[in-house]
Amino acid sequence: MDYVVEVTSTFETEDGEDSMTVTCPAMYRYTPERRLIRYDEYTDEGACMHTRVVSTSEGVDIIREGNRALDLRLRPGQCFSQEYNVGYGMVTLEYVSRGIEDCLNEQGGTLTVKYKMDIGGVGTFNTVVMSVRKTEAAE
Repeated sequence: MDYVVEVTSTFETEDGEDSMTVTCPAMYRYTPERRLIRYDEYTDEGACMHTRVVSTSEGVDIIREGNRALDLRLRPGQCFSQEYNVGYGMVTLEYVSRGIEDCLNEQGGTLTVKYKMDIGGVGTFNTVVMSVRKTEAAE
């Protein structure tokens, strides 16, 4: 993989704000119609989660496979819901996009998605910033 993705996720609740950043080797493909970022990250228990992010003119899909599978379909102005495994059972996620900023190009760039999520009655405002760049070895 000749790219690296740095993913910073920020979660705002009525109790405050929390954020986390992970940096992973990534596969990145760019066309004017479709941008694809694919990477693997690991839980504290060592389980692998495969993540695929697709950005088009319609919106952004964030598809995560593994023990915490997730399939976010972010479309401007549209609400979605799905079941999510939180480790001790299932909860319903409801979410709506609050903004998408796609600044990806042939070399990489950034993709920012903002969305409001309700998890079992608890609301959060989430911002995910994905920065993609070529590795030094590939430059």
